[in-house]
Amino acid sequence: EQDLGITVYRGGSLRAIGDLNDQGGAVGFFGTTEEAQFWRGIAFEETERSRNELSHVQLFGAGAFPARFADEPAAVSLVRGANATLDQVLVFSTGDYGLYLDSGATGTITASDFGSLSGGVYAHADAAHLVGPSNNYGGTDDVAVVVRAGTITDDVSWEQTKVPYRIVPNSTSDAVTVSDQGSPDFAPGVTAEF
Repeated sequence: EQDLGITVYRGGSLRAIGDLNDQGGAVGFFGTTEEAQFWRGIAFEETERSRNELSHVQLFGAGAFPARFADEPAAVSLVRGANATLDQVLVFSTGDYGLYLDSGATGTITASDFGSLSGGVYAHADAAHLVGPSNNYGGTDDVAVVVRAGTITDDVSWEQTKVPYRIVPNSTSDAVTVSDQGSPDFAPGVTAEF
């Protein structure tokens, strides 16, 4: 149905693991029409379970609305400190973003394609380090990993991606701030746009 989705909350977990080497193939999450932004998407909210995993998964037409507590709509959202592993996730015909990473999001994101209509990934400053060189970001010619201004409170490394990191303001800050306990490292080849 239109505007519905999946939210994995607190102690819950979700595992969707396809097998591209077997007859079963990828796990698919699709709307009942080919319309972009038809259904809400998958949101991991306040769930720190290491069992949360999307592997060899395809999502089509998601991102109708932001997940609860998210600033932007996306096919997959990690909000309020959620933890998940995303490996070989293919997102297409989405809303604004394929992936939304809230402040405090943790996990591993590899070999995934977050194609979308505007920007592939929207991340809070302290979660932007989760994206990396093995992912594709698709979308328009003006694609970037969009980084919401905020505070970095941990030791993190921003890896080179195939697109720049684009810093955008939020309602209370127009800068990325490094706290007295934060220490971001920028790998060779990283480009940040302001």
